[in-house]
Amino acid sequence: MGMLKYSKEMHVVAMYCGKCKKQIEFQIPEDVFQVERDHYPFTFRYIHGLPVHSVTLFIDKHGDIRGTEFDDAIKLSQDVITSLLERHFSSELLNGGLNKQTLSNTQTENTFSNNFVPDYSHGILKKAKEKYDHFQYHEALTLLVNYDSVENLTLDGQLAFFLLEIDLFYSLSWFKDALKAAEWVYENSKTIGNRLVMLDALLSIGKASLRLGLLEKASDCILQCDSLFPQIQDLPKPIIEKRKFVLNYNKGRYFWQIGELENALDQAKLQLEGSINYGNDQDRALGNHCVGLYYMQLGDFAESLKFTTQALEIAKTLNDKMLMARSYNNIGEILRFQGKLDNALSHYEKALETNKELLDNREIAINLANIGSIYFEKSDYTNAEKSIVESLDVQLKFKDDIFHVELLFILLKIYLARNNLQSAQSCLQKMQAIYENNQLLRIKIRFTLAKVLILKKKGSLRNIIEARILLTYILIEKSAENELKIQILVNLCDLLFKELEITSDLEIISEIQSQVDKLHGIALDEKSFSLLSEIYFFQAKLKLLDFQLDEYAKYMLEAQKIAAEHNLSQLLEKISTEYDKYLKEAEKWVELKSKNAPISERLQLIALEKNISKLLKRDG
Repeated sequence: MGMLKYSKEMHVVAMYCGKCKKQIEFQIPEDVFQVERDHYPFTFRYIHGLPVHSVTLFIDKHGDIRGTEFDDAIKLSQDVITSLLERHFSSELLNGGLNKQTLSNTQTENTFSNNFVPDYSHGILKKAKEKYDHFQYHEALTLLVNYDSVENLTLDGQLAFFLLEIDLFYSLSWFKDALKAAEWVYENSKTIGNRLVMLDALLSIGKASLRLGLLEKASDCILQCDSLFPQIQDLPKPIIEKRKFVLNYNKGRYFWQIGELENALDQAKLQLEGSINYGNDQDRALGNHCVGLYYMQLGDFAESLKFTTQALEIAKTLNDKMLMARSYNNIGEILRFQGKLDNALSHYEKALETNKELLDNREIAINLANIGSIYFEKSDYTNAEKSIVESLDVQLKFKDDIFHVELLFILLKIYLARNNLQSAQSCLQKMQAIYENNQLLRIKIRFTLAKVLILKKKGSLRNIIEARILLTYILIEKSAENELKIQILVNLCDLLFKELEITSDLEIISEIQSQVDKLHGIALDEKSFSLLSEIYFFQAKLKLLDFQLDEYAKYMLEAQKIAAEHNLSQLLEKISTEYDKYLKEAEKWVELKSKNAPISERLQLIALEKNISKLLKRDG
């Protein structure tokens, strides 16, 4: 057993964990030793770390440890879910033992028709629920995994046990396991006819399905939940209302994932309202977080910052580090959209620091990617490369093809910005290898965009035309998300601009305008005000390029108005500076128009490539 130290009197174990690469110490609950067993040694499993793993102790009838065994996250997850599915509700529960006379007094108080309420008052359940409520998910799951007498719990206690395990799976990001367990509980709840547990299980199925991208399953769950609410009206209002705002959360996330942002925001507001009236502080923090998230997606950064900051303050009070990290990250996103890159970087770094405390590799990789993107926008390519390479290393611990391709794409852009074509092509080859094994549309589009960037970098009219053909081909993908369509269109405008520089063909201006009009439509649909302001700014320069001086002024004023209304301070300053410069040189433009100056002379004055460069840096 190596370096294991065990205090038998206190049941405290101290040992070196090879997976954590550090000394760990934990206490075996007294309850474990009070259970009568048929076989020895029995096992006690201590769950800890991220990725979650465990050490199993083999304990004899005298309470001595006779051996240990370590399991990784995958085996632990499989063992725990298998253990759950091998358990069963007691025969009384399965036989519909709902006669109030067979229940304890406590159960009778909590029983309403066939909708009795999960009860967490039992010793082990009470301790596990307290651990869960204080975000101690490992400790809570350790208690449940090592409890061998589920069938001895009250009916309400058995329901509480299974539902709490599902919540723990979800909180530990074991979404596939949460889904599998929730489906199992749902089938059993139908057998006993308990509508409330059916509803709870469906809500859990919906949450897990949304995190796994199973939108059709999630939609079906939402419809089933709506149909169940009329069947639990005999329960106290707080019990019903709490489930309603959980359903609002699921509906909001569903609408968000299908791109219906205003509907998502409406559901999040209902979620927040319900949590204020019937929830706890954690519910209210999550409600504020969701409202803030959807306001950000809609481009209302002032409202987004208000609600996200409220979520952060509640999370700090609760010491909910997971929500603190997400709030820091989202505030970073808001500040980034507003062009406040240094403040954004500071918040991303706070999110990273918090996620490192949580050992959450996925969120650490995301934070590093965001930090790298900020450095890229600031043209600090050395730190940008360092952050993205580090994110790639962390990504290997959880392996996500889409995220892997996104990181390689950012790294490719960094190499191209540093004129390192060889390293950029190496990134492209890695993306191709992923695409050959996983031909998801998002991966296909990102891989195609990478090929386009390299063709652009190589230059020549032939390469630019080839790149245009590639973009035109993927633009017809009707199922492409608006985010990807924006990136395609911006790159297409850039290619057309480069073609204009080479050929001086004035007809290309109308082609650029056609693609910008599509961007304008998407920005309006998405209510992305920062993008909309950038597009008006870009359109204004196209009008100036074509000597439409009155139209230029109109578009510039509209760009200024949007930037001012949505607190896009840096963008507003840039637009205002540009417009002031034009007003000083207005007579010069009248003179250029009168002599029909060549396109090359106009392009030098307008610096259109700066606008395209800004839009390109938003990409990815």
